[in-house]
Amino acid sequence: MRDLIIHIIAEDPPSKWVRKRTSPKQVKVKKSNGEYELKLLYEDVQYLTANIFYSGSIHWATKQKIVDFAKDWIFTFLEDIPKIEKCNIEITYFHPKDSFDVDNKVFFWCKMILDIMKTPTQKQIIKASKYGNTIKTINSIPDDNAKYVDGINMKYEKGDHRIEIKIFGRRQAEQIELF
Repeated sequence: MRDLIIHIIAEDPPSKWVRKRTSPKQVKVKKSNGEYELKLLYEDVQYLTANIFYSGSIHWATKQKIVDFAKDWIFTFLEDIPKIEKCNIEITYFHPKDSFDVDNKVFFWCKMILDIMKTPTQKQIIKASKYGNTIKTINSIPDDNAKYVDGINMKYEKGDHRIEIKIFGRRQAEQIELF
């Protein structure tokens, strides 16, 4: 039997990352009649979905900025998660519209949550230090593999824009020092 360890409701999660450009970027846009026109873009917009991880068109440094932005937003909701031996996670994505891919949207946030929960490896710590990056972690689980997270349930419900996170499992037993 697993207990509900924590229940989080994160209101109005960001849906996109926007970077203002100091100079416009020129792009070709295909019109409905098949012709092309040049358009000036004054900002870069990336939607917070799993496509960010699979798109070859996003530069790795931009991808890192997007991930940092998302982790910064959700981090404060996760700070109170205790050390956990084993858990499963249920994420419900609420939105007034149902015209998006649930797996794309929820997978992105699940990835952010698990990355924050897991303890970084020594190799990750060294690499982050080498490049001057900060690892955002709460060290709740040793890793985000099946040994520590044996279930993830993602679902959608119509409603005000929010993410509901429920973590079920066993808290890590505290070590008592006798001497």
